[in-house]
Amino acid sequence: MRELVKTGQTESEIARLMDRTVGSIRGQKEVLGLKSARIWEETDYAQLKVFVSENKSNQEIAKIMGRTRSSIQQTKFKLGLGDFSVRKWTKKEETELRQLATEMTTAELAQHFKREWTAIERKCKSLGIKTQSKQIVILGPFTEEENQYIIEHSRYMGSVQLGERLGRTAGSIRQHIHRLRKQGIEVPRYLRSGTKLTE
Repeated sequence: MRELVKTGQTESEIARLMDRTVGSIRGQKEVLGLKSARIWEETDYAQLKVFVSENKSNQEIAKIMGRTRSSIQQTKFKLGLGDFSVRKWTKKEETELRQLATEMTTAELAQHFKREWTAIERKCKSLGIKTQSKQIVILGPFTEEENQYIIEHSRYMGSVQLGERLGRTAGSIRQHIHRLRKQGIEVPRYLRSGTKLTE
């Protein structure tokens, strides 16, 4: 881990090389007090500006440049190329969230508050709120955030669990994973409990 971080490998690359999830790599880095050795050079900034002018998404840019999506977002904000802000929750919103969480799923709440579903999930967790687990069908394409969640969690979550988290049906999750793999995107296979990892 220490050597890979020193050489400037991204968390995704380290996770792939060590056969672990990005979340576990990030957590272990925090435990060890490791920070990425990769710094932004002038050529990196210039390349980023070109990609932004070509209207590439943060996920596409991160993949091409071998960096995390959050580092792309933060650097864009630093250069004045995009909005990177964390909307604070007002007391009124928190009260409304408590009320609506009894009858809405995380996905429905995200649509209502016009926030990313992960922001809703984090806020609910911090307030000790449980959302409805009913499954709903969201029409339309999968978002960048949903793609990232599926890639990071598919190793230890099945399509039913992923569907519940994202507010989509298990069938749509399976089909989307199949589409991602056909596009050449590496989506780890679900390892049921008791399954042994092989080299």
